[in-house]
Amino acid sequence: MSSETSPELATLAPFSVLLWNRSPQPLIGFTVVWVSTAKDGMVKRSFQIFADTSDLKSVVAADATEFISLVGALSQYNGSLVMPAQSRVESAMEWLSEMVSVSIQIDAVVFEDGSALGQDAGQLLVRMKSAAAAERASTRA
Repeated sequence: MSSETSPELATLAPFSVLLWNRSPQPLIGFTVVWVSTAKDGMVKRSFQIFADTSDLKSVVAADATEFISLVGALSQYNGSLVMPAQSRVESAMEWLSEMVSVSIQIDAVVFEDGSALGQDAGQLLVRMKSAAAAERASTRA
């Protein structure tokens, strides 16, 4: 792996973090909270949920990292990095220029064994339980 930063990652860096799952268990869901303070003092919390509720697959393997960006997912196609839509990046850059501070918090994590940690203000557990119940109901029908 190259130690050079790709132009795509450099563009997304101001709105991104790496989450490192240091647990021996995979994460099947987690919520990130972006807490921003505008120049006028207004504080806003934006919740971003990462979970595959259709089959509760791991979203972050044990002892692995996950790239998290406010502007959306960075994906790969034929070995090349694919950026989120340019309009999203431009909107995020404009938004970031209006902020005096931005912090990132982990609101909740759900492990493969069903245990969970965190405040869960974004209601990740409720959403995952509802999705699992809906999935079970659809397979019975």
